[in-house]
Amino acid sequence: MSGHFPECDSYVCDGCPRNANCSYREEDTMTEKKREPSPDPRFPDLPLVYIAGPLSGGETRYMANVARMLRVWKELMQSGYAAICPCADMLAGMVSEYEFDVMAFKRQSMEYLRRCDVVYVYEPANISPGVADEIDEAWRLGIPVAYSADQLAVYAGRTP
Repeated sequence: MSGHFPECDSYVCDGCPRNANCSYREEDTMTEKKREPSPDPRFPDLPLVYIAGPLSGGETRYMANVARMLRVWKELMQSGYAAICPCADMLAGMVSEYEFDVMAFKRQSMEYLRRCDVVYVYEPANISPGVADEIDEAWRLGIPVAYSADQLAVYAGRTP
């Protein structure tokens, strides 16, 4: 079980580097979150997948990275997954009259990740610092990390 502890800003207790000095424990403050099944048969529950891939770089590189991630997003949706695509916030940045706050978007993406069933790293040979942070957070929370479509299917409870 994992959860957020605002008292120490940790997302886990077991294995936490602060654990030896920490007075907070999961069993004291957290209960297991369980997702209720969909009551509407027209909209069955789909595995919720966070798409992790590089986005950083100059404008041209960023747009190429966005194009690749959007292609993966479409493929996952067509394969029956509900996918969180962090680059979709690019549209909010495009219409904003204010400077793009990268850290606000990163915080939001991490919050999305924390709610997913599995993280899918679609370019495992291209791990950017941001993707490495996402992988670390997933492991801290006990969220499986898939590095291939076959692994994703297994972690999502499907046969590859």
